[in-house]
Amino acid sequence: MTEPLRPILLTPEVDADLLAKTTALTNEIYAHHGLGEPYLSKLRELERLTGRDIDDGDVCGAFGSVDSETFARSLLVDKTNVPHDLTRTELLQLLHFILDVQGTEWQHEYWLNCIARNTGCDDLVELIYHPEEYFGDDGLDHELTAEEILEEAFKSRERRQKRILIPAPPAGSA
Repeated sequence: MTEPLRPILLTPEVDADLLAKTTALTNEIYAHHGLGEPYLSKLRELERLTGRDIDDGDVCGAFGSVDSETFARSLLVDKTNVPHDLTRTELLQLLHFILDVQGTEWQHEYWLNCIARNTGCDDLVELIYHPEEYFGDDGLDHELTAEEILEEAFKSRERRQKRILIPAPPAGSA
């Protein structure tokens, strides 16, 4: 039997009042955007509420692809404060949720961030959704499992650390 996930992994804490205000504001921004009306003042208000830099490109990317609450939640979830001590089992559970398309889009975004932070894999999205680009000429002959993705994500960190290490100059060459 699989251990249950920590609640913070299923639903990261977001202030309910702030979410309601942010969702209402994103609804207004979506309405103005949809009508081709200016919404810069609303965007600045959204930045003040969320503490994030948000531009028209963010709105264009969200509009039509995610609902206003999903956009609001993704702005409010603290992506810098994700748990950094996930177990292998928790990482696999999150990968299974992503691969099985369980949860909402904002949860997927949060889970991807959690996995990337815990594995050190900077190319996690490519590894999961575009493995042919990730592996390049090495190619793949099958769809990756959650276990294979996790192994590769950990290997990615090891490869990156090896590239960063700079050998010390030989003694007496200074």
